[in-house]
Amino acid sequence: MIFCKTHKIIAAALLSAMSLFLFSCNDEPTPVGYSLVNDTLSFHNLSSETDGILASLESVFKPTLQVNNKAFFVGKANGVRAASILRFDGGLPDSLLSFIKEEDIHSIKLKLTPYRYVFGDSANTMQSFKVYQMNKLWTFDLTWDSVFTGNQIIDYSDGKITQTAEIDIPLQDTMARIEIDLTTDQFKKDYLRWLAEDDRDTTKTLTNWGLLLAPGDNSNHISSFTGQLTGNDEITGYPELEIIYDHKDGRLDTITTKSNIDASMVDIDDKSDSGFSLMLNAEILAEMEIDVRSIPERAGVHKSYLEFTLDLENSDLGNFPKDSIIAANFRKKDSTLLSYYFTSDENGVFKLDFMQQAVENIKAAGGLGTIELAINRSGNAGIKLDRLRFYGTDAVDPEKRPKFKIVYSMIVDKGGK
Repeated sequence: MIFCKTHKIIAAALLSAMSLFLFSCNDEPTPVGYSLVNDTLSFHNLSSETDGILASLESVFKPTLQVNNKAFFVGKANGVRAASILRFDGGLPDSLLSFIKEEDIHSIKLKLTPYRYVFGDSANTMQSFKVYQMNKLWTFDLTWDSVFTGNQIIDYSDGKITQTAEIDIPLQDTMARIEIDLTTDQFKKDYLRWLAEDDRDTTKTLTNWGLLLAPGDNSNHISSFTGQLTGNDEITGYPELEIIYDHKDGRLDTITTKSNIDASMVDIDDKSDSGFSLMLNAEILAEMEIDVRSIPERAGVHKSYLEFTLDLENSDLGNFPKDSIIAANFRKKDSTLLSYYFTSDENGVFKLDFMQQAVENIKAAGGLGTIELAINRSGNAGIKLDRLRFYGTDAVDPEKRPKFKIVYSMIVDKGGK
């Protein structure tokens, strides 16, 4: 028998009421829920453990230059290497530069403000630096492999070290600025030519492509330093170059130029995982390919969640509390963003709940899509290089494997039509 209009209205009302029961459960409806609607609706469960709705899961390393993101990094530890480019203001007027000669310069110092965060051996407070001059145009698609092979510089500099330094950076409640002395005869000459970059006489100028700070041979941890943050004028402690010189009237004077670009590049040795990893400032993401084509076209999705578990023992963490908020972007097969969610750490378990609308969107877009996971850039996450590792679909303990579950319903045709 075909439902009459009244029956359809009653079924729709029951369907809405049943959604309230389903939002509070993790798997299938309760027996009470079934008893209310078992003559009008049929409920079905899909699980990544048995139904193939989680088609694949992998870490993806997307090396991206981190530009003006609040912090920049230098050092090496745990198979991770970090270097940074600092570009400074220039273009001082001839009226000031005309009377400054190389022999008038007493010192040129690079001043940096460290954060208290350390990735690696935090007990060793000595950081080792190599400072190079960049010698040609670079763009924001620069990566570690563009500049280095391993730890050896291969491009964007002539490879001549401007300075090496071993600097003690004690961890204190209020971190003190550090100084790297760049007072060499060659850099005096080059720095004056940087400052004169607006001069029309190109024999007096040198294009300021910036300084490259790379980990020194004795580096065994990665330090985080205060950098620019696009759109935020409240952060202080930017990198500075300070020149102390003899003024023409006989007194000591100072010129200070501030950085306007801080850009970090990161490389990692271990790009593979038994599970999957997330690492914010090295741009390690996780991509989950999902397949919900088995959900019938006229079905209604009532409940969906994704759960994954942190492998804390194999994670690489610095000396700050670990990152606790993860963002999830749901994308169509063509990468178009459909929706996004956030989840936080609950005793090592991250759960993305109430995902039914995202599943409906992917179902409407053909049933194939991607969930992209990344550490959310909030709190102190932007100044860290922690690598969070999670159990994968092949974890020995089945309870720690990622779980993706869906509950959907179909209207029962009692007459078989």
